[in-house]
Amino acid sequence: MFGDFCFTAADQIVNGVGKVRHMFGGGFPVPLVLRVRISPHTGYGSQHSGDPSALFGMFPGWRIVMPTTAFDYIGLMNSALRCDDPVVLFEHVAFYQQEFEVPKGDRGFCIPLGSARVVRQGAACTILATSVMVQNAVDAAEESGIDAEIIDLRNLDHHGMDWETIGRSIKKTGC
Repeated sequence: MFGDFCFTAADQIVNGVGKVRHMFGGGFPVPLVLRVRISPHTGYGSQHSGDPSALFGMFPGWRIVMPTTAFDYIGLMNSALRCDDPVVLFEHVAFYQQEFEVPKGDRGFCIPLGSARVVRQGAACTILATSVMVQNAVDAAEESGIDAEIIDLRNLDHHGMDWETIGRSIKKTGC
């Protein structure tokens, strides 16, 4: 699960899994979910501390999700399990020891891939964040007094990015 080991299987991940749907004209589903643990600064050593999320953005065919809460994790994982594209789900170890609300009574709860979440309304500027940086952005905006709108992207792949939510926010804040 450590991100560094994605490079060991890079050819299969990039040239196999990521491109097979395209090679077969989109008619061949690849319902695969790859969980990748991001664990910088946790004492596991340099071979266990990488974050390959930006690299996956260069690999065609992959959907990339990065939940910020357990609620989002469940909803995005359920959507990933139903997706015909390969999905890489990045989970930051900082969340492993935290408690979060989760959907009750609905094990099939889904958050549609491609849906960002406005975490904090604001008018001065738009801040895009993912994973642990979402709460860091909220804290920084509150501590500095900046009326920033903060958006949790949830999805990092180009086709899964919620461009509508981002565009509305930028139109509202001007930057």
